[in-house]
Amino acid sequence: MSRLGGGVAALGGRGGGGMAARGARRGPPVALAALAALAVLAELAGARGAGARRRVSWWWDGRARRSPDPGRFLGWVGDHLDIVDSVMLQCGVGVQADGTLGGALEPACGPAMRGLRALGVEVELWLGESDDVEAQRRLFRRAPEAAAAVGALVREYRLAGVNFDVESSEGVTAADGEAYAAFLGQMRAAAAGGGARLTVDSAPFSLMMRNVTALAGATDRVLYMHTYMAPSLRGWLANLDLATAQAPPAGGKLAAGLAGFKDARTAGWSDTPESARERLCWLMHLDLPEVAMFRISENDGWPLAHWEEPLQRFAGGEDCAPGPRPEPCPAGWEATRNPGETQCCSRKRSRGCGEACARAQCAARPGWAWRPEDFKVHPYTCCPAP
Repeated sequence: MSRLGGGVAALGGRGGGGMAARGARRGPPVALAALAALAVLAELAGARGAGARRRVSWWWDGRARRSPDPGRFLGWVGDHLDIVDSVMLQCGVGVQADGTLGGALEPACGPAMRGLRALGVEVELWLGESDDVEAQRRLFRRAPEAAAAVGALVREYRLAGVNFDVESSEGVTAADGEAYAAFLGQMRAAAAGGGARLTVDSAPFSLMMRNVTALAGATDRVLYMHTYMAPSLRGWLANLDLATAQAPPAGGKLAAGLAGFKDARTAGWSDTPESARERLCWLMHLDLPEVAMFRISENDGWPLAHWEEPLQRFAGGEDCAPGPRPEPCPAGWEATRNPGETQCCSRKRSRGCGEACARAQCAARPGWAWRPEDFKVHPYTCCPAP
């Protein structure tokens, strides 16, 4: 694997968009005729983004283990230019064990980058994800080398943005989170030197990336992953509240992440057209400047088609009047994860609060009722009264 502390010449021969890549061996090219057709698509969509005041960004995984198909990927993008402003590509470049940024660009990424540019879509590089906290600490200590690597990547691949996705949680301390924010501030300056933005992924499960206020201050935008999915609108709004309390929408630093894919984690409310409409209606109402969609996968049929219409409304700058906000769960309770009880709240048994305690808390909530269950296998449940 190449190391980028002194530049990206080693990456240039693997299909990138820079001069070093021309004439070098690379992955399957997109034919000139295909690129010309993409350019025509972009011209036909000439109003793409005209007047829009909100951004829709996507992730795409171009690593060989995902069997990417740049042609099909670009075909989907070309058909949906009204909801694609930028794509963050996972291309095998990221945090290495010795604390450097390195890796060879995956063969599919060069054609993908060229095709996106032909369509007028911004190209961003997804530097993730790394879960090794020791490698991350080494990276933070080598910030000047990393800044040089970021600047070189931006120039070599004509990037509009760089996205950091550090997701370690085990053994992470609050000091690591502070070091990460300081590191990102230096990376932001390096990216800005080449005209690129710096974004960072955030979620509350790790001290490394839960401080949205600090991350927002160090970067151009925080992409909040805790809003990917939820068992209900009540639960999703509670997740969103954690971010907006630290980075109010009016500040322009927060983007909500949304899961456009389908798997066991999204089963239930998150997979429904109603969920897509409700969530994007709230984001329009709050006037968030951006949503980050995870992800485009030409092999899996992602995103699900029901995301398209509400994303068009969001990207077009529309407003939306959401229905009444669901009443928050009682203190110590959370939105139930049972797909059949999306309006309910639940809590687990604890030493400090057993069944009698939970019943009393539910009874104290006007208009709510206790739901009997087999509490050996089911959490305590409290629901709006019929």
